Amino acid sequence: MSLAVPYLLDAAADLAPQASITLPGLDITLGALDAGSARVAESFLGHGWAPGDRILLPDLGSATGLVVALAACRVGVRLAEADDGPTALAPVTARELAERDVDSATVLAELSGRTVTHGDVVNAAPVPAELLPLVVVVQQAFDCGVGR
Repeated sequence: MSLAVPYLLDAAADLAPQASITLPGLDITLGALDAGSARVAESFLGHGWAPGDRILLPDLGSATGLVVALAACRVGVRLAEADDGPTALAPVTARELAERDVDSATVLAELSGRTVTHGDVVNAAPVPAELLPLVVVVQQAFDCGVGR
């Protein structure tokens, strides 16, 4: 099964929007994460960001950083240690156009000289420590009843 982070988040938020995602110092509902990341993803696309572009890894210990990272996941923008900025110049207006190109093999991050895919995060494979909050979000989303 090809499962990417945004699809899992959407399914979990549909099943249990009030379910809490809890990380050290952070408690946010699945519904808030889902809605917030969808809004930010639309903004990314409206500004011309596209799958394969890179964004500096935000602080995943904050709600804002988590929402930004999940928005990047939605549209295939890679989380990275260095922000090279978007390579796309033409705006994309439909989120679905970008999301349909995101699957378990899509690169989610490039950190510490390592490439991490959506599948790595969904399957809780060993990932760089900076991405562990995303793994926790995914595992807690699975706990809401979304199947693998």
